[in-house]
Amino acid sequence: MAILRCVAINDEANHQLVHAVMERSRSIAESLRGLGDDELHQPSELPEWSLLTIACHLRFGAGALFRMTRSARQGVPVAYYPEGREVQRPRTLVPLPGESPQDVVESLALLSDELNQEWSVLDPGAWGVDVIEPHDNPDLGPIPLGRLPLLRLTEVEVHGTDLGSNLGDWSEIFISTVIPMRLEWLNIRRANHRVFDTELEGS
Repeated sequence: MAILRCVAINDEANHQLVHAVMERSRSIAESLRGLGDDELHQPSELPEWSLLTIACHLRFGAGALFRMTRSARQGVPVAYYPEGREVQRPRTLVPLPGESPQDVVESLALLSDELNQEWSVLDPGAWGVDVIEPHDNPDLGPIPLGRLPLLRLTEVEVHGTDLGSNLGDWSEIFISTVIPMRLEWLNIRRANHRVFDTELEGS
């Protein structure tokens, strides 16, 4: 994951990334709030995923990155999937037992706001702190905290488009900063003969 270390992100770019994540996340939540339960079960632009699947996926990602941010600042090992990717990921794509589709949407909105609030108050030095994963449960690889907003912006920009809700164009910083980083990361991962996940790594 060396590319995540070598991409230079200055303070202003970090601010722009966090703001872009916030804006896109809120647009997604507002778009989904306008739909009924039956509509949320309708297919998205992503094959085999409904709008609700995307909402569940983004909801888990917001909570996971919040946990990882807190743990990184405390120097505590943390996993994107605490129970392991293969075991836990399928459950993150569906509502919790007894949870309605609208409950998922409201949870997504709440967790997205909590994540954005957490990132908005970080001082410049905090972004350089490493996210430490458990040795027996690696997923993202060794990365500094400042790379998490790039990964989150990928999720909300791409999956926002998958909703088919005409949320608007991708943000300028996503096009100018995040996409080049992701393409270079793809090249490195292919060179290492590893499978590239076109979604957020670890999502």
